Amino acid sequence: MSLLSLINANQESDLVDALSKAILEAIQEGRNEPNIVAHLTYWIPTYVNKLKLNIDGFNLTAGGVFIHQTPKVTFNRIKMKDGQKSIEIGDLLIISTLIDEKDTTKKTITRKAILYQAKIFEKLPVTPDNKNQHTLYKIWPTFTYVNSTPQLNGQVRNINGLDLHSSAKYLLLKKLSHQSNNSSFCNISNNIALTAHPTTPLSNHVSFLNEAYNFVLGDAGKDFVVFGNSPRYKRWIGWNRVVNDLLSITAHKATSYMGHVTGEKKASRGCLAFGSQLSFLTEYTQDFSNMVPTDNNSPPTDIPPRSENDNEEGGGISVIEFVLRREAPQETRKS
Repeated sequence: MSLLSLINANQESDLVDALSKAILEAIQEGRNEPNIVAHLTYWIPTYVNKLKLNIDGFNLTAGGVFIHQTPKVTFNRIKMKDGQKSIEIGDLLIISTLIDEKDTTKKTITRKAILYQAKIFEKLPVTPDNKNQHTLYKIWPTFTYVNSTPQLNGQVRNINGLDLHSSAKYLLLKKLSHQSNNSSFCNISNNIALTAHPTTPLSNHVSFLNEAYNFVLGDAGKDFVVFGNSPRYKRWIGWNRVVNDLLSITAHKATSYMGHVTGEKKASRGCLAFGSQLSFLTEYTQDFSNMVPTDNNSPPTDIPPRSENDNEEGGGISVIEFVLRREAPQETRKS
């Protein structure tokens, strides 16, 4: 379901402006790819939530989780370089959750996702310097999780489909020494944030601002189904499985972090949570206990460069979630 036709002109302008400011702020504040991703998980929910948008009865909220070290994978065609035997699966996963409770006989939930590998660039065209990462995104060979989490290590996955290049792609970020505009009308070659298909060289460049806007409204990304703790999907190894892998381990990492901050759990390193309560957390954890993100008032600081050490385990992936929820009429809920 897409809300593109339901948003009015003023709301469209406000949403585009909010996303534009958030992306610009993140790139200006961030020093490297992980740092910029951390700032995106903070600034996008911050600006979007300030709008308090209601689009044809759907309330829009956003939340973010930054995870410093992400899961690593290996595959048969991987080329050894400086002893490196594995690569990270990605830097940022954005998900949209559209919940429609207007029809009291059936609650409708639609979910979409895009997986990004972030890369700072100077000019187009771009050919990624990490050939193994590029191969993974370009052809998606059968891969195995390694140095990830005990739950994922050794698990084999194989994702395929005609639309993978539009749902697992590169996020190109340009650091500038001067103030820049991040307008949706900006020429592609001058844009500071682009997405691109993982071809050689990268192609099908789109403004990240435009893509994010369409994604928020349910008009971009690839559908996925939440498995939760159901054994029904145990044998699935494709796109749905991979998205659930990443959300599941991130949910446990994030709730461990939030529980630590509130004094309920042990510390969880390398994790920050921002914005509104993340709805996907409740799908994967039994001990959520109404915990809410705790870093709402300040942007991330002192994010170190990501380690390339193959032995360092990754505890999740950075996630930005947009939720559009239309609740049942008041009188219906009372009855």
